[in-house]
Amino acid sequence: GPAAPPGLDAQAGDKEVRLKWEAPGTFLDGMPTSGELRYVVLRAAGDGALARVTPAPITGTTFTDKGLENDTAYRYAIQAVRVDRAGTALGAASAAVAATPVDTTPPSAPTRLIGISASGSVSLAWNASPEEDVTLYAVYRAEGTGVFLRIATTQRITTVYTDRDVQPGRTYRYAVTAIDRARQANESQRS
Repeated sequence: GPAAPPGLDAQAGDKEVRLKWEAPGTFLDGMPTSGELRYVVLRAAGDGALARVTPAPITGTTFTDKGLENDTAYRYAIQAVRVDRAGTALGAASAAVAATPVDTTPPSAPTRLIGISASGSVSLAWNASPEEDVTLYAVYRAEGTGVFLRIATTQRITTVYTDRDVQPGRTYRYAVTAIDRARQANESQRS
């Protein structure tokens, strides 16, 4: 059978891992490869055993494994298969490489932000972002044309906030963002 495919590289994405590798140049006995080569992708979650991801061998030297769990460690290896009239010969597996998909998709911004000023306070309300993984809303305030600064956060179930640190006669602008529960939290655009 073919030697192990060299150069296996795994790039983690959001619920996916992109793999690429090189074709082996020789068979296990050292002879140059000939005939058609295909590949079997092997995967393990955590410390589990490597098992086939591709039901049938694939022809290319790239593969994207989709529908994975974020924040789960996966290991991958590739086996080359020589295909000819006489049958197939399965080669040695490559060294395994590890990849951990992560959530990199920010939630959508909260909508319909309104502010109602009263003496000494401004009450804000907004429509929640629809994503299930939202854990916090961040409230930002700018004075006049100044820069927005984060002044508060609220829990997912709270879509109102009252700013009591306001001065009469000054103009304030507000914005709200949604923040998800990813290990490296993703923040939406401002409302």
